[in-house]
Amino acid sequence: MQSPTSSVPEYDDLVFDVPIFDSSDSEDERRIRANDLKTRADRTYEKEQEVMKNMETHTHQNRQLHTLEHVWRDGACDKNEIERVRYEDYVAVPSDKMEQQFSSNAATCQVGQFCTPLPAGALRFEKQFVHNGGKPCIITNLAKFEGWPALEKWKDVSSFCYHYGNIPVHITEMFDVTGLGKAYPIRIPTKMYCEYAQNNNVDFPFYPFERDFENDDRHLFLKDWSHPQLFNQDLYGISSRTRTLFPWTCHRFLLIGGKRTGANLHRDPKGSAAWNTLLSGRKRWIFFPPDIDPQLIGARHRGYNAESPVHWWLDHYPRLREQKDQGDTSLGMIECIQERDETIFIPPGWYHAILNLDDFTIAATSNILSIDMFQQQYQKYFATELPDLCDTLVQEVHTLVPEILEPEIDHMIKESSHIGTEDRGGFMYPRNGIFDGCGDINEETIPKLFNPTSFCNEDHTLRCPIRSNV
Repeated sequence: MQSPTSSVPEYDDLVFDVPIFDSSDSEDERRIRANDLKTRADRTYEKEQEVMKNMETHTHQNRQLHTLEHVWRDGACDKNEIERVRYEDYVAVPSDKMEQQFSSNAATCQVGQFCTPLPAGALRFEKQFVHNGGKPCIITNLAKFEGWPALEKWKDVSSFCYHYGNIPVHITEMFDVTGLGKAYPIRIPTKMYCEYAQNNNVDFPFYPFERDFENDDRHLFLKDWSHPQLFNQDLYGISSRTRTLFPWTCHRFLLIGGKRTGANLHRDPKGSAAWNTLLSGRKRWIFFPPDIDPQLIGARHRGYNAESPVHWWLDHYPRLREQKDQGDTSLGMIECIQERDETIFIPPGWYHAILNLDDFTIAATSNILSIDMFQQQYQKYFATELPDLCDTLVQEVHTLVPEILEPEIDHMIKESSHIGTEDRGGFMYPRNGIFDGCGDINEETIPKLFNPTSFCNEDHTLRCPIRSNV
C-alpha cells in the first residue's frame, strides 16, 4: 500500500475543530494524550496492511471489473426515475434556531429525542412516502438546512483527511480459527484508506462501515452531523429496552468508499426504514418494492455482501432494465443517481442496492422505525414474523408514549397482543413483569418513572428507568 499523497496533509497539519484537551485535564493527562496522538500518527499499520493483502476475497481481479467502468459507471447517469423533494418543505424551522429539549448530537441516545409526536410536515412526508407500501425518494438540502459541519468538512478527500486523516476506521474483521470468541476489528487511518481507494484495481475493494464512535477519537465524526428532525421519531430509541432490540452499532454508520464499493441487493432489518445522506461523491441506487419475488431480481437471503456489488449490476441489471424499457412495470423498479447533499429515504421492506461511482464517497446513515411505520406493518410483519420483538415494542409504547398510537391500531394491538393491564388507583399498569425491580408502583413514584429528564445520566448516557429502583 502506497504512502499518502502529497495532497493529504501530514499529522502536524491536522486541524481539530473541537479541543484536543479538556480544560480540566492535568498536565500529566495532557502529556499522555499528546503522546497517544503522536504514536497513532507515526504508526505504520503494517500488520493491518498485511491482513488486507492476504484476504483473497478483496484482492482478486478475476473479472477485471475496473476495465468495465464504462458499463457500470458511465452508463448510469441518464436514469433518474425517483421523486425529489426539498427538505425545507417538510421541516419549517432551521435546526440552529430551534430550542432543543435534548441535545441533537448523534452520539447520544435519549428517550425524549425519539418518542415525541411527529410535527405536521413529518406526518405529511410519511403519508406521501410510507403509507400503502411507501416509495423511496431523494430529499435535497438536508445537510445544509440542518447546518451540518460535515457539508463543508467532508466535501472532498483533501478536506476530510485534513480534519480526520489519522483517525482509524473499520476495514474488516478477523476471527479466531476455532470460530469462537469475538471478531477482531481491523482498522487503518482514513488517509491511508483514501489512498487505497484511489489506487486499487481489485474487483471487490474494502468498504469501511464505521459504527464504533466511542474509541480512537471517532466521536469527532459525530460532531459534524446530527439526527435529522424529519426522522426524529424512532420506536427503537424510546428506551434502553427497545434500543437493545436494534443497537446503535447495528444501524448507525459512517460510510467511506471508492469505486466498485457499495451494497448488494437487500432489505433493511426489523421493519426499519433508512435515510442516507451523501456528503461527497456520487452513488448509484436501485429499488424494488417489498412484495417482489426476490428470485426475480437476483436478491439473496443470506451473504448478500459476500461478493462485489458490481456483479449484480453486470449479471442481473441488464435483463431487468430491458424488461422495464419494453413496458413491463410489474417489477416496480426505480433507479437514480445520488449527488452531494442529497438524502435517500428507503421505506420499510424495500429492496435496494448501492454502487459508489467515484474515488471518494462519504455518507452518514441510520435506520428508524416511526410509530406510523410500525402500525403500517403491524399485522403483516411484526405480529407474525417478530412476535417477541413486537410485544416488547408494544409494551414500551403503552408504558412511555401511549398517546402516539392511533385509536384503531391501539385497539387492534390490545386484542392481539399478550399485554394484560391492571387498574391501580386510576393508573393502568402492565402485569407482565415490565416493572420488575422498580419497587412499589404508585401515584407518587410513577411520575419519576415517566419524567423524560430522568432517562439520562449526568453524562447524557441513557439509563432505563423501568429497570431501576425508584
